[in-house]
Amino acid sequence: MVQCMSHRVELAYKAALKVAPAFTKVHCLLDELFKFYHKSANQTKNLKNTFVALGMSQSLPTRIGGTRWLGHVQTALKSLWKGYKAFVTHLSQVACKRSGQSATQSKAKYLVKLLRSKDVIIFAHFLTDLVGVLTKFSMCLQTRATCFYEVHQELQCTIANIKKLENR
Repeated sequence: MVQCMSHRVELAYKAALKVAPAFTKVHCLLDELFKFYHKSANQTKNLKNTFVALGMSQSLPTRIGGTRWLGHVQTALKSLWKGYKAFVTHLSQVACKRSGQSATQSKAKYLVKLLRSKDVIIFAHFLTDLVGVLTKFSMCLQTRATCFYEVHQELQCTIANIKKLENR
C-alpha cells in the first residue's frame, strides 16, 4: 500500500507523540471538550452565554479527528486558546452546581482539572507550535502545483523550525 506523503507526515506525527503521556491528556481534553458541548444543546447554549457574559467572541470546541488530522488538531487548539477563559468559567460552574446530573458534573470536573493542569497546558502550547509547522508542510504536499524544489525547501524549513522547538 502506497500512502501519500502528507498522510505519512500525519502518521509520523501521531506515532512520535503517542508515547508522551501529556499528548494523550491533551488529545483527550480536546476530544472530550468537543463531545461535552456537541452532545448537549443545553451546555452549548450555556457556553455561548458565558462567552457573552465575559465579552468574548465565541469559539466552540471542534472535532480533532477527520481526514486531515493535523488541520483538525490545529483548529481545535486555536479554539481552545481563543475560548480558554470561557471554557474554564462555564465548566467550573457546571462542576459546582448543587442540582443536576452527576455524570455531567463529574465530566465537567475532569475537564476543568485538565484545563488547569500545568503539564497539559504547557504541552498543548508546544503542540500548537508543532502542529502549525507540520500543517504548513502537509498543506505544501497537498498542493497539486507543488514541485520537488518547493517541497524540498519546505521540508528544510520544517526541520529547522522543529529543531527550534526542540531547543525551546
